[in-house]
Amino acid sequence: MNPWRIVLLAVAVSIVAGACSKKSPERTAPVQLVSDLAVFATGEAPDDAALTTTSQALASGSLTMERYVDGLLKQKMGARLAKDLVVSPSDTLKDRHPIAVHSVLKKSKVDGTTIFHLRGKCGASEAVSVQPWWSDDEVLICKDSYRPEVKGDANGRTCGSSLLSPKDSECGCGPRLIYCARDNGHYKDIHEAILEELVQTSGYVVNEDKPIEELFTMNGSVRGRMGEFVYRRARIAAGEPETLVPVTDFDKKASLQPRHEQVPGQQAGVLSMPIMTYASDALRGVMRNYSEYLWCAGVASSRVTTESVMALKVVDLRVGDGWRQLASMEVCTDCHARLDYGMQFFWGYPSSTMGVDFRPKDVIAGKGKFYMNDIDDERGEDDLTPAGFARLAVAQPEFGKCMTRKVVDHVFNGTETAADYKAVLDSFKGTHRIKQMLRVAMTRYAERVMAGAPPAPPKKPAAPAVSSSHADGALVTITPDLREGLDAHCANCHDKGDYFDFSAKALPREKFMLMMDQVGFGAMPMDPVGLDEQDRIAFLEAVAPLAFPDESERAVALRYFTTGMRAHPVHRFRSAMMNVNVAAKGESKGFRPGSIETAVSQGQMAYTPGMAVSSAVTAMKACHEKKLAGEELEACVSRASAPGTIIVGALGSK
Repeated sequence: MNPWRIVLLAVAVSIVAGACSKKSPERTAPVQLVSDLAVFATGEAPDDAALTTTSQALASGSLTMERYVDGLLKQKMGARLAKDLVVSPSDTLKDRHPIAVHSVLKKSKVDGTTIFHLRGKCGASEAVSVQPWWSDDEVLICKDSYRPEVKGDANGRTCGSSLLSPKDSECGCGPRLIYCARDNGHYKDIHEAILEELVQTSGYVVNEDKPIEELFTMNGSVRGRMGEFVYRRARIAAGEPETLVPVTDFDKKASLQPRHEQVPGQQAGVLSMPIMTYASDALRGVMRNYSEYLWCAGVASSRVTTESVMALKVVDLRVGDGWRQLASMEVCTDCHARLDYGMQFFWGYPSSTMGVDFRPKDVIAGKGKFYMNDIDDERGEDDLTPAGFARLAVAQPEFGKCMTRKVVDHVFNGTETAADYKAVLDSFKGTHRIKQMLRVAMTRYAERVMAGAPPAPPKKPAAPAVSSSHADGALVTITPDLREGLDAHCANCHDKGDYFDFSAKALPREKFMLMMDQVGFGAMPMDPVGLDEQDRIAFLEAVAPLAFPDESERAVALRYFTTGMRAHPVHRFRSAMMNVNVAAKGESKGFRPGSIETAVSQGQMAYTPGMAVSSAVTAMKACHEKKLAGEELEACVSRASAPGTIIVGALGSK
């Protein structure tokens, strides 16, 4: 049988069995629970033998659930899982981003001698001997590809920026060839080292049971020689001697090492890592990322209309000192007070269009103010450095709520109650440690599964209570029940002056339909706490009669937006693919296909067709590498890609 036909069959079976069915996954508690808890704690499911042994011990009473959870949390969490859990599941560094190096050298043989070049080949007489940053041995490179004397252009851009490629500008590879890589493999190694600094440092803080604030405030990072090179390149660009490279005095193997500060307060945990500071081509983009990582604060630009912006009667406040006005203006202040005052703390980091190295001379002296929700929400001030920003950032109550939301989503995947969230938040307040928060969440999850307590079904929707037509464009009066919900959960943002102004007595029916969508799928309220499941359902029940006057349509809508038409929750993408490899008994545990699910927040992860395809492709590779064929290959793929392999167990089987 054609192997890819097997993949398609597996996908079809997976979709029918998992995404569209109300049948439970193949494994049942406690076997499924044993597996799920292991994935929550370590990122990988146990093999069949370990599953059987542990399940039997739990059933006999020789092992308690508390001891099992404690044992799991004593194991090391995968560093990549730690990064995905605490920071973000998405990769912030794009391929060929100039922060690694701007250009990859080519080489040719001339009379038996290897000569490197960027623009074109040259003879030995047109080449110079240079000791590159990656080696103690000198290499020959064409003079026009070297050009260490060219530092930048008249507009303040320095060589290495995204707009000054050594291939297409007067720039060359710079002193010691610091803006170039030896070859494509070398470039990939540098790219990977920059990512690994973030990953391994996250793993260190979580596995060493450090207060989670340290991930964003500590000076040191876990890095090897390649990662250290990027920091030293910045020092050379700022005027320090070229003898900082080669980096032969630094271990190749990654370990926790202090970071040099070009100005006091430059280093602030992951916030000052190259992969983070140059993840966007502008500081506002960087600060937008930090708002999400630190406080789970999304942007509110979707509420800004053309009319509201034009009414401001300004042209461009995004350059120069206009940011102060932008940060305080109606419509803009909800985001820009936080972003624009925040970016002053990172002013030493230029846009990647200007350069990719820290500039000590651009750091602003003195203290800076810190705002959260808007210009009226000042929270304090500190030194205008990354360290000053980090101290303020982790001291905010939103930080603890965001870390709690990440842990709760990781374990409950959208099925938690308000009591679950509060218990995990209390753990943060008492310990500030991710593993202690996981212990609370995992224990509560296990208790719920073992008790077999499913979420309460939605109540029968109330009868419509409206005072005018439901025709498109007509205004529909807000009922007292819905007004109570809007005032409690929405009015803080959606008040007068906002595009979605819910303070009126009546709204068009289309607005109620939008409420169903946004609240039904958890996009609103836009805060770390969100709505308790029962509050969410009650809110939808209050909106439904106003959005759908027809009773049969209303019933379908409620099933869709509450609990009746959801796909099963699944483990994090990387953990899910690891489970597939374990089920196939494959060797390529690091393999995972490209998928948009790698960047989806855990609270929104579900058994989609994309997850089914990814499971089947991963299973196909793992089973094929075992040199299976025919029915054996088909059976292996079918077993490894089965929905139960990646679906989170009993809570996902409703």
